[in-house]
Amino acid sequence: MFPVEEYQRNWREAFMPPLVVGVVTIAVVAIVARLIGGRLSRATGQLENDVMRIAKGDFAPAQLPTTDDEIRDLAIAVNRTAEMLADYEQQVRRTEQMRTVSLLGAGLAHEMRNAATGCRMALDLHAEKCGAQNGDESLFVAKRQLRLMESQLQRFLRAGKPLDDAEKREISLTALVDDLISLVRPSARHARVKLAWTPPDHDILVLADQEALGQVVLNLLINAVEAVQQNGDDLPRVIDVSLRKLEDGTAEFGVCDTGPGPKNSLESALFDPFVTSKAEGVGLGLAVAREVVEAHQGSIDWSRTDGRTSFRVVIPMR
Repeated sequence: MFPVEEYQRNWREAFMPPLVVGVVTIAVVAIVARLIGGRLSRATGQLENDVMRIAKGDFAPAQLPTTDDEIRDLAIAVNRTAEMLADYEQQVRRTEQMRTVSLLGAGLAHEMRNAATGCRMALDLHAEKCGAQNGDESLFVAKRQLRLMESQLQRFLRAGKPLDDAEKREISLTALVDDLISLVRPSARHARVKLAWTPPDHDILVLADQEALGQVVLNLLINAVEAVQQNGDDLPRVIDVSLRKLEDGTAEFGVCDTGPGPKNSLESALFDPFVTSKAEGVGLGLAVAREVVEAHQGSIDWSRTDGRTSFRVVIPMR
């Protein structure tokens, strides 16, 4: 009923535009899908590599995608998991190290404690024989140091074990610090170290294990004396000891010295077991100190400011 040429022209006019639009649309969709698929594939592959790296023990955070999508959320969750695994690994290492200390100390403590007891008994006999006065500071300090040696051996054996609440009782932190400073003063005078200590006006009471907390105080004092001895004659040798009550109901004990401070390589691991810069040290003093302070629901930290090294212990008051 129509001429062939007119029919074909009308057919092309009706069919070709949708066909062209459909072909172009399919091509655009294919290109976009390929781009999106490639981006997702690269992001997924990178995340897979990061997960495999974390599984092998490298807990560095995974690289986050630039786009805000489900892959990015998954990468953030992976990073949180890596942080938790890193913390757990540090806790496990610290626990195993402290357990090793206990096992090694068990074999040595008996002989060393017997030797310290024998020395103390010999000093007592010497004092009786020579009629030494109770005011003999050198003899008094020597006997106190031997008694402290015995108690410290027991404390090192308990490294890594929680303190029993039954061992804690109300003690005067002011009297404890003052008593231990009297033991350190002879060593400080011998090393030409100025040890400054002014007790607070009021007594500070804490609920604590006296021997364990005394070990923390004594360790920080001895470390400070050893640190300032590294200064030459032209540098000051000063140690400032402080004790005060804070407004939040805690007590703060501080030891500040003019020594050179810890090495840069040890700053982040100063309280870890077996970390020390001393040739004759084993790196247990500060590690045990942290265990004791944390067992008393307290905290211990350090800082280096204006050429001075400060250690700060904060524990709740009674």
